[in-house]
Amino acid sequence: SAAIASRCADKQGKFWQMHEKMFAAQQELSPAAYERWAKEIGLDLGRFKASVAAARGEARIAEDQALAGQVGASGTPTMFFNCRQVVGALPIGMMRPVAEDELKKADALLAKGAKRGPGFYAQACDANVAAAPAAPAPAAAVEAGAPAKVDLRADDPVKGNPKAPVTVVVFSDFQCPYCARVEP
Repeated sequence: SAAIASRCADKQGKFWQMHEKMFAAQQELSPAAYERWAKEIGLDLGRFKASVAAARGEARIAEDQALAGQVGASGTPTMFFNCRQVVGALPIGMMRPVAEDELKKADALLAKGAKRGPGFYAQACDANVAAAPAAPAPAAAVEAGAPAKVDLRADDPVKGNPKAPVTVVVFSDFQCPYCARVEP
């Protein structure tokens, strides 16, 4: 599967390169394409093929699917901006206000003495989860539900500045055409 191939590419430090290939050519997803892309991005092809054959990463994929269910990510794409849920392939103009609001909240946390770095994301998430109403409010145009604690793991593929005040966790599927729209 595409998910296994991407995790196997990650074992060689090339998750994002494989990710980009897969989303750029969603109609071509196949074992032959994964091998071709593995060569193109400079993977050790023997290691990649052995990893795919052994379905390395399958347990982790199952864990990610379980996490998606626990946090209410029942469809793709679902994103969490510091644990604040946004569902669907929305235009950037609709997601920007959520990001800007999260930046303001992050600035307030920093002003109260929080430090940027590994623990900041957890603090921002905790603040969002604690501020959520007891019962979910009616869904706004951009939000589908109350914030949910989405813990990050050390081996999660990460892109961007590790000290950024807003972390966006994305649940997507390589075969989802709507997910491809969100990629840029």
